[in-house]
Order: sequence, then structure tokens, then C-alpha cells
Amino acid sequence: MKHVRSLLSHRWLGAMPALLTVLLLAPTPVLAFKWTGAWVSPGGQSSGGAPAPVFSSVDVPSINGGDAGILSVDMGMVEGIGLSAGSRIQLFRNLQVTDPNGEDVTVNSRYTTELENARLDVTVEFVPLSSRGPHGAHKWKAFDFHKDAGNRERTFVDNRSKTHLLRQGSDVNDGNYTLSVTIEYSTKGHRNRVNGWNNASPHTFTFQGTA
Repeated sequence: MKHVRSLLSHRWLGAMPALLTVLLLAPTPVLAFKWTGAWVSPGGQSSGGAPAPVFSSVDVPSINGGDAGILSVDMGMVEGIGLSAGSRIQLFRNLQVTDPNGEDVTVNSRYTTELENARLDVTVEFVPLSSRGPHGAHKWKAFDFHKDAGNRERTFVDNRSKTHLLRQGSDVNDGNYTLSVTIEYSTKGHRNRVNGWNNASPHTFTFQGTA
């Protein structure tokens, strides 16, 4: 697992400038929503010798005055015979939809992880400050998926995107949303068997909007 992790980590570092260039220079889509706060986390939780999750982020203001950004979460690596371990992190960030007609927001998720007698869960959702009114803003769960592996080691490579119209909603809501990202890894604790994971290429989320 270690060799794959080292190789893919270097590939991720090399890909970061390219991702930033795309967000900065692409004429479309127009990056229109506004971040109204920084990423915050109550703190990662880990047990059984699992490493604590580590996150980092890069914000990319567009030439159109809006925002976009990249969030990276590294869940690390742990394995052992009969190991019972877990690691979880939840992150929050506030943003505002500035267009009265609403904005199409695109979320991309990518990662590479090896699992053996282990499971991962990922949830990404946008929750409005208020959903009241006939044209109220509504919660959007962009991603809610899991991957599971038994006694044979499996490698999961994922790259998916979703786009959804976020509405400004009522005057009370005024386009305000809280973006929530939750990632959880856990082993099954099977006796006399290898249990573990290797998040070889960190979970990377790209957020951008089209007015």
C-alpha cells in the first residue's frame, strides 16, 4: 500500500497547479457564488491507531468577482491483523448565492483508496439558512456514497461531478447556505485477517458555480 500512496501523492501535488489554472483562466463557467467564511471543523476523530484526518484548501477568486475552491482531505493509512479502527472528519463552510435567479453549482469529487475488510463513506450537502416560502431554498445532497471491501484488497478510483441549481430563497435565507463535507473510514475488525485502508490519493473536492 505504501508504494501506491507515495506515487499518487506526488501525482496529486503535480496536478494542483493545473487545477488552479483551469479555475482561474477558463472563460466558462462563470464562478459566481461567494464564500462568506473559512472551512471549519469540530476536529477529526480517530481510534484504533488510525491517523487523524488532515485537510487543506485553496480558494480561487475569478475574474468575474465570484469564488471557487478546492478542498483536500487526507485520511491516511492504517492496517493490521484483527485491527478495529476508525477515522472521521466533518467540515463546514458558509457561502452565498448572489444571483436572484439562483446559480448552478458544480461539485467534483475524486480520490483513490485501497480497502481490505474496511469501508468508506462520503457525504457532501448544501443546507440553506431557511427553507421557508413558496420559492424557498432547499437542501441539496450532492454526494452520499460508500465503498466496501471484504477479505480481498480492493482499490477504488473515483471521479464524479454533479450540478444543481441553488436558489436564493426567501428574504430570510438571502442565498445563504452551509456546505458540509463528511468523510468516515472504518475497519471491520475481523480476527486473524488484515483490516485496513490506504487513502493513496486524498479526497479532493472542487466547487464552482455558473450564474
